[in-house]
Amino acid sequence: MSYDTNNDFSNWIYNRYVESLRKKDLRTTVIFLDVLEKFSSSGLTDRKFSRHRRHANGLLKTIYKAIKTGKSDKLELTGKEWTQEFERKISEYEKQLIEMNFSEETIQQLVTEKKMNYGNN
Repeated sequence: MSYDTNNDFSNWIYNRYVESLRKKDLRTTVIFLDVLEKFSSSGLTDRKFSRHRRHANGLLKTIYKAIKTGKSDKLELTGKEWTQEFERKISEYEKQLIEMNFSEETIQQLVTEKKMNYGNN
């Protein structure tokens, strides 16, 4: 049996955590944090799952660091969902600039700048 480096489950749990934070649903947030902690500590004990465990632990460290610094509301999604959200937000931003009647050159500059600084608010 093949054990690839696919971290979809831990990414999914983390993304649900971030979404519940954005909705300010504290109960769901705590549940997903607990599930990610349990998945990281007890669900991945075999050596063949060490990459999955390290990835889940990395996501937990990100959460704990954000909580400690008070920036948990700025957490971004991860994995495929992050890519989809990024593309959606960039296209919305571009449409807004077009509606404001900016020149094509200015739009391209602003979109490029937005892409480079995405998530660094």
